[in-house]
Amino acid sequence: MRKHLATLLAAMASMIFAGAEARAENIYVLTNNVDDLNGTVTDFGRIDSVTGVYSSIASLTGAIGNLTWNPTAGNFFATAANAATLRTLSTTGTLSNSIGNIGQTVYGMAYRTADSTIYAYSYSDRTATIDSSNGSWTTLNGSPGLSTNRLVGGRYSIMNDAIYMAATGSGVGRFGTMGYTASSTFQEITTNSLYVNMVLANDGTTMYGIYGNPTAGLQQLYTIDVNTGVATAGAFITGTGLGTFFHGAAIVPEAVPEIDPAGMGSVLALVGGAFGLLERRRRVVA
Repeated sequence: MRKHLATLLAAMASMIFAGAEARAENIYVLTNNVDDLNGTVTDFGRIDSVTGVYSSIASLTGAIGNLTWNPTAGNFFATAANAATLRTLSTTGTLSNSIGNIGQTVYGMAYRTADSTIYAYSYSDRTATIDSSNGSWTTLNGSPGLSTNRLVGGRYSIMNDAIYMAATGSGVGRFGTMGYTASSTFQEITTNSLYVNMVLANDGTTMYGIYGNPTAGLQQLYTIDVNTGVATAGAFITGTGLGTFFHGAAIVPEAVPEIDPAGMGSVLALVGGAFGLLERRRRVVA
């Protein structure tokens, strides 16, 4: 009887969660073959977080960097570095005209849903907010304790309301956190040469590092333990349109899969059957 009930429970679980299997994340990225934001063409595409396969979505004119998702509007914010302007970018690759002049080369940028604000870090080592309506830059801290250099763009990612940052400070790859106020400074978690050429993206649970390298074929995905900064190697990134460097990355949250109604009906039938069997067993024993 116990074995029969165990079989029924396994069938119930399978039906309830039909269509809700674990899925690979689509990591949207900006990529080209230049290690700073002076390129003439930038490819926009997505990477399968399990296989590492890159799929090009659109080729964008100019040096485009920094991807951050705005869930309210349903689009990304991006920057056009040479003109220091704020843009929007759709998941299908439509890049808007300038929203406004930022006046800075942006090294990292992330949209915080808690206060509907874009937080940023500049190539000239300043933390700031960017007004999403006009691109206006407001400096928070002009000396946050980190001297940066290439590669530029995509260095911020907010997870569980903390800003994580991959950086090249004084020639050393560094990983740590940054804050939201004028008194916030860079809090280093670890150093690792990988962070010299790495941009960040997260799905709310897992932090991904997307690693670029001047040599084609060495681009690779990592998962990062945000407590220790340890980066664990995943798949190599491959695909047509892929550049050697990355200048922005972001993950668009997927909708939670719904329970299959047909499966739920079957589950209820199984539950009824199980209770019927138990009732008959009690009658026989009595």
